Amino acid sequence: SNKKSAFKLEDAVTKTKKTGLDPLSNKKSAFKLEDAVTKTKKILSANNEAGISCECLMEDEDFGSDMKREALLEMCKPMMAKVQAVLDAAKAASGIP
Repeated sequence: SNKKSAFKLEDAVTKTKKTGLDPLSNKKSAFKLEDAVTKTKKILSANNEAGISCECLMEDEDFGSDMKREALLEMCKPMMAKVQAVLDAAKAASGIP
């Protein structure tokens, strides 16, 4: 799994501060969270808003939040800039005008 693929979850940080739990420190919890994030990203590719939830994420604590497509796109901007740089370099190296 690639933790970088997961978008930022400010609510998860807030939740862990309240409960003192860190879901990323436990492999099972991290996989559950990554699965929920992947599903939410797929929903956001077609819809403007999606919910994310993990029941019993860690020690019987549930996690739930809402996400908007605009927020996801904003979080992806740094990665997309890197992708664009690679594409521009490949285009320049190939000699395509």
